[in-house]
Amino acid sequence: MKDISNRVGAAPVGVATDSPRASSPQSVELFHQHQDEIGCVLCDAVMPRMDGWATQAALRQLAPDLPVVLASGYDEAQIKQGDHPERPQAFLKKPFELEACIKMIHLLTTPRD
Repeated sequence: MKDISNRVGAAPVGVATDSPRASSPQSVELFHQHQDEIGCVLCDAVMPRMDGWATQAALRQLAPDLPVVLASGYDEAQIKQGDHPERPQAFLKKPFELEACIKMIHLLTTPRD
């Protein structure tokens, strides 16, 4: 992810994950501690402990204008089904090309005139 942040040339990208070494709740806590340094969050939509929707809601409690990109191997329509009061700014279908991710983050983090 450092590679993405360096190539976008923007504030670092936070990555919400749920793995044996890190969990979504830990990702939210890390965001809380470093939110002034993070310009965008890339979040997997489907995770066992705290899914992408819950993670996004928790992040938006801390930073309502935070750009969030949800990523999933499932189709976008499937992921967006259901009642989700918060919507991500973007969706990336996995597997995605690094350049597509970089372009998306650049678009979301570049100030508009």
